[in-house]
Amino acid sequence: MQPFRTAIVVVASIVGGAVTLCTAAIVLTALAAITGATVSVPGLITATPGDGSTLATASTGNATTVWFIAVTLAFVAVELLVIRRRRPQHEHRVSAAD
Repeated sequence: MQPFRTAIVVVASIVGGAVTLCTAAIVLTALAAITGATVSVPGLITATPGDGSTLATASTGNATTVWFIAVTLAFVAVELLVIRRRRPQHEHRVSAAD
């Protein structure tokens, strides 16, 4: 695989991992505000309901970096598998057309 393509996959996976974790934080904070109960994902985020003008507060856990690395590596692995599966089909179509 070309180095440029690999770099694009890694950068896209980093962005995807960050968006995924931010979305999880938003959803958990909203869930805490709606239910009025403490909601958490161990090591990632803990959202506690607020009182008065504060609807809810969220704090990151001590393993947020581990979560980010795990999600990013999962995205990289899936994207590389997709690329690998597409390549033989493309090469087969090209050789069949000749």
